[in-house]
Amino acid sequence: MKDSNVLLVTIDSLRYDKLINIDVPATPCINSLSTSGCEFTQAVSNGPNTTASFPAILTGTHSLSYGPYGVLDKDKSPFLARSLSRENYDTIGYHSNPFLGNEQNYHTGFEVFNDLVDGSDSVTTAKDRIERQLDPDSLFYHLLRRIWHLFSVTTDTKSYARGDSITGGAIDWMEARRSDDPFFMWLHYMDVHYPFDPPKWVFDELPFDRPSNRRIVTLNGMMQERPEELDEQDVRDLKRLYFAEARFVDRQIGRMIDAIADMGELEDTIIAVTADHGEAFGEHDRFGHHVYPYDELIRVPLVIGGGPIDSQTVDEQVQLLDLAPTLLDLVSIDVPKEMEGRSIAPLLRGEDSFELSHPAMFISESGKTFGVRTEQWKFIRRSTTNEKLLFDLESDPNEEVNVASANGDVIENLENIILEYEESVDAGVADIEWSDETKERLQNLGYLQE
Repeated sequence: MKDSNVLLVTIDSLRYDKLINIDVPATPCINSLSTSGCEFTQAVSNGPNTTASFPAILTGTHSLSYGPYGVLDKDKSPFLARSLSRENYDTIGYHSNPFLGNEQNYHTGFEVFNDLVDGSDSVTTAKDRIERQLDPDSLFYHLLRRIWHLFSVTTDTKSYARGDSITGGAIDWMEARRSDDPFFMWLHYMDVHYPFDPPKWVFDELPFDRPSNRRIVTLNGMMQERPEELDEQDVRDLKRLYFAEARFVDRQIGRMIDAIADMGELEDTIIAVTADHGEAFGEHDRFGHHVYPYDELIRVPLVIGGGPIDSQTVDEQVQLLDLAPTLLDLVSIDVPKEMEGRSIAPLLRGEDSFELSHPAMFISESGKTFGVRTEQWKFIRRSTTNEKLLFDLESDPNEEVNVASANGDVIENLENIILEYEESVDAGVADIEWSDETKERLQNLGYLQE
């Protein structure tokens, strides 16, 4: 597979289960890739949110060293893009997540790095300026935000770039490219992230109708600000919006794969599709992506296909920490010693002797919450309260019964993994100064709430 192109697609907030069981699949294009390639049914993220999970995806390292906002070390972090660039790969990235920008050094190693922001017109700029002058606790402030949300749904103005913009920019780059070198392309789609507002045409393919604009605004507002008021029908409608967003992103991934095929590059392209984390819809009485690494947040899709990768399904647990080393190994590039994950490429090459199963560790809040997951056990430790949770995933896959008190030996073994890691890493907290534009983008996505 040496000199193969590499397409890495990440989808913000996409759960493994997609939430709704209907005859119409949420992700037919990803499903097709999984049929011809390798699907990992027990892939877990190394954090329950973007800043905790993405260091693992793009550097093969845990987030503990990078502070609460995931500011990577541009000199020391073993960036996947930089390793490929040093081997004469053309490197291109398209995303629209304010946590993954230049301020956090995610551009390192990319020759072309596009942080696309829709809604940067004069109307949005005026709204942002007015908001910064208002008391965030005032009635007028909340009224303005509600009016803005209704306007954005009605006019299709988003807090991030739509997936068709991401795919369109990537295809334009491919068509204008004159290089004979292989390429590494990273595409990150934000559409499945709150707020949920799928394009109208997606519902033509689904067995349920699109809610009214006012209903969409109300549902998103309640999920973010008053989740305790959501009733069963509200949650059902939110899940449908989420499902439709997944369907939309899947269409964009299909467009990208078709474009690569039209250019005659598909047989020479390795394609990996995954998500940084999932999303909660009332499980454990929580919505969104919070700090507790339950499976609705850390169990994610992972498919690797294209090129010469054979069709197979892997049911043993793998973790996203292993993804960057795997992609490098698949194209015969040495894995930097600083990467903490290990390559699972031998499995994709059919090496039966490869030992797969090993514990996955996840971190959030710069180490305030740790967890370890094996195929049977899930252990969660909150450092601030010394709370310890243990779930037997074989008998309790929904993680509802804490069996910590009856399994001290299991906790000791799993907690030792955390303690050994804490002792081995310099957990210095990097600071960051957000620009006003980034602060506004984060707020529109449900972060940095006053």
